[in-house]
Amino acid sequence: MPTPHTITKGANITKPGCQKQCGNVMVPYPFGIGIGSGCAFDSGFEIECNRSDDGSQKPLIGNIEVYDISDVELRIYNPVAPTCYSPTGAMLEKGFGWTRLPQPGPYSFSALNMFTVVGCDAATITGFNFWSSCNSHYISVGDVVEGECRGKGCCQVQIPKGLKYYNLTMLTTRNLTDVCSFNQCGYAFLGEAKRFHFRGLQDLSDPNFKIRIKASVRVVLDWAIGTLTCTEAQKSEDYACMEFSTCVDSDTGLGGYRCICNEGYEGNPYLSLGCQDVDECADPSTNSCEMNCTNTPGSYNCSCPNGYTDDGKKDGHGCIAPYSEFPWIKFTIGVGVGSMSLAIVITWLYFSIKKRKLIKVREKFFQQNGGLLLKHRISTNEGGVEAKKVFTAEELKKATNNYANDRIIGRGANGTVYKGFLPDNHIVAIKRSRIVDESQIEQFVNEVLILTQVMNHRNVVRLVGCCLEVEVPLLVYEDIKSANILLDNDYIAKVADFGASRLIPLDQTHVATLVQGTLGYLDPEYFNTSRLTEKSDVYSFGVVLAELLTGLKPIIRARNEEDMILADFFVLSMNKNLLFQILDRRVLQEGSLDQLQTVAELVKNCLRSHGEDRPTMKEVVGELECMRKFTRNPWSNQHGPEENEDESSDLYTIPINSRDKFFQQNGGLLLKHRISTTEGGVKATKDFIGEELKKATNNYSNDRILGRGGNGIVYRAVLRDNCIVAIKKSRIVDETQIEQFINEVLILTQVNHRNVVRLFGCCLKDEVPLLVYEYISEGTLYEHIHSQHGAGTLSLLTYNVYTSKVTYFGASRLIPLDQTHVATLVLGTSGYLDPEYFCTSQLTEKSDVYRFGVVLAELLTGLKHIIRARNEEDKNLAYYFVWSMNKNSLFNIIDRFVLWQGSLDQLQKMADLVKNCLQPHGEDRPTMKEVAV
Repeated sequence: MPTPHTITKGANITKPGCQKQCGNVMVPYPFGIGIGSGCAFDSGFEIECNRSDDGSQKPLIGNIEVYDISDVELRIYNPVAPTCYSPTGAMLEKGFGWTRLPQPGPYSFSALNMFTVVGCDAATITGFNFWSSCNSHYISVGDVVEGECRGKGCCQVQIPKGLKYYNLTMLTTRNLTDVCSFNQCGYAFLGEAKRFHFRGLQDLSDPNFKIRIKASVRVVLDWAIGTLTCTEAQKSEDYACMEFSTCVDSDTGLGGYRCICNEGYEGNPYLSLGCQDVDECADPSTNSCEMNCTNTPGSYNCSCPNGYTDDGKKDGHGCIAPYSEFPWIKFTIGVGVGSMSLAIVITWLYFSIKKRKLIKVREKFFQQNGGLLLKHRISTNEGGVEAKKVFTAEELKKATNNYANDRIIGRGANGTVYKGFLPDNHIVAIKRSRIVDESQIEQFVNEVLILTQVMNHRNVVRLVGCCLEVEVPLLVYEDIKSANILLDNDYIAKVADFGASRLIPLDQTHVATLVQGTLGYLDPEYFNTSRLTEKSDVYSFGVVLAELLTGLKPIIRARNEEDMILADFFVLSMNKNLLFQILDRRVLQEGSLDQLQTVAELVKNCLRSHGEDRPTMKEVVGELECMRKFTRNPWSNQHGPEENEDESSDLYTIPINSRDKFFQQNGGLLLKHRISTTEGGVKATKDFIGEELKKATNNYSNDRILGRGGNGIVYRAVLRDNCIVAIKKSRIVDETQIEQFINEVLILTQVNHRNVVRLFGCCLKDEVPLLVYEYISEGTLYEHIHSQHGAGTLSLLTYNVYTSKVTYFGASRLIPLDQTHVATLVLGTSGYLDPEYFCTSQLTEKSDVYRFGVVLAELLTGLKHIIRARNEEDKNLAYYFVWSMNKNSLFNIIDRFVLWQGSLDQLQKMADLVKNCLQPHGEDRPTMKEVAV
């Protein structure tokens, strides 16, 4: 924390050419003397220096006289409110005291002040959003105790931080004739608490008490720069803190910040070079050095004279005097140092020689493992090559726990794959090659070359790096086969093992190679001609698809028959119309017959003997993508924008079962039809299972109920992923309620707005339909307005304390852009219904404006939409509000909390807006856009 009054220390405390002092008060920057003089940081810090009647100068902020200015505070003269009585109890003098600080401005009343009442009276203090009272009374002089201000002749009350205005009022609550003989006056004032000491009866009978308080007790003001925090202000151009200073956030609750010089500096942190280094060595009381002190920027260093040892600090070891040294001690030290140096040199030479040998061995392995060949291939390859890390042998040995057997993921003809943990906790797969001759080195180099050129593809396993400096090369991460297709945590396929693969240049249709690959996946055309084409991969991919459909391996082993290739067996079964006899039963349960037939035809085309008869991989992917979209939930919009089709959804086709009855009964088919005919995008929603929602609500337990309504009960639920949601269990009796349920789902799937509660999904295959909503923790606006312990209504109305969410759209309608109204049966809640809609059954956008006006009227008055009276007829709040406005009785019906929190002008403007929203004719009301502005 800063030293008090450092802001006025140093040669420069003001801007160049500006007056430093007004009367006896120093005025340091950011304050400045003169209105519009440019000497202050901004207009809020300008001090007016006026000459009084006696010729002295007085610094003023507006009409408030300033007594003193410091780093964090400013003191002003305070008003005292007296009330005096005659011996008969008649009032002789009644005073008031008030102070209003400039607004906007950097000042607020400090919490160091206390509201004090001395005498036998009560008093109140009021300010913006603040009201308090202090009651001082006694019966006899024996009740009064000097130094105690607890209600017997003196009382005190704290004030909150951030107060900018207060008004003192004295009140008389009892007969004062008994005490007026020794206490004719009572006093109320605001002042610095530590400056006031209650002197008991002496204060009660002192006729000059008011003069003494005004002369000795000041009012303390806090001040700060602007309203931004330090983090925000440091990004702005008018940041006030200069060199060698630190920014400190203000604690007044009004925002803003202050600047203080760093430790070891003092001066004015708001001026360039205003913070100057403190020479701690010049004053022995400011340093802890025992003998020598050397000043440094912002600090100092302690040292000892020649011949003395240790840290030289008074609070440390100090300086230790020298002592006699014998020659043999020096000799022993010299021999010890020499021996240690010799040992270090020998050790260094040993490890240097060992390191050189290790480097030569690694260079040998690097060449042996095809490092030079790989380097040459990469340097001569066209196109960019992705940089890969070269790991050390020790790193990979440690990552695999010395290639432990329990870390083995798989084995193959070319090596063993281990699971490894790198130092950054990244999990990788490490392939330890099994190299016998140079042909296998060629395959290893080829795999690295391909993986460095196929960059950042989501379906190709990523090569993290390699290690060539060991006897067998190591890869840290194709002939295409299911064993080379890996699945990550999200079941995303990754193609691995490119040892036998080749990249075909764009200007060639094939490359000639030795036949390599896995039996069952080999393209028969490649097997016969040794010509590898892009259609060879299509054949291998067809075999993988056949494995997925049938659940069989690429080579079918039979006990009493010859082994059969899956590709030939699949095509033969297709030709004999035996497809559904060879498909895996799980596949048959999950897909429709048409879908399975379509996929099987695609597989058959991929497995054609001649490559020119097969589709390209691009055509295969396109057809699979088309079928994937076709299997999405039928609710997804088939006519919406293309980007909707790519959004992830948990809705897929569900086999027809006994729950179809409930699906139709709860309007599932009607909802499906409505969504399919709706223009524009429809949000995907999850299809929940009844058992899942039953478990999430603890079997719809009563202690999970959030609310009840005419259309159902809402429960609080916790899903399996710990997501908290609200589940509405509908109470459907007839088809009109099914229509409302469908309407609510339809609207919520088309609306995506921060102030509309989100629909996560639904369950229609249960006895009653269930809707799963976003959980809103703070309850309804109705509860906040009409609860005795609810939040202040004006804060709900004008500040971003809560984010509101509109819910329940059962009776709502979406009006097309080319229509001004829709005709409906009259539905809604009494008190909120637009009278024009009630009479004409025509629902317009102005109907919502009327309802919103009723909600605003509830916020302002704290009354319900229908006012229930014991001996009178029920009143409609909307009519009652407009009637009160016309009678100029607005402030008689506004809630008292709202009156305390807002200015009269604000409330009048808000009330006028509400009145316009409640006009009987829709054409006279503003639009919702105009209301929002």
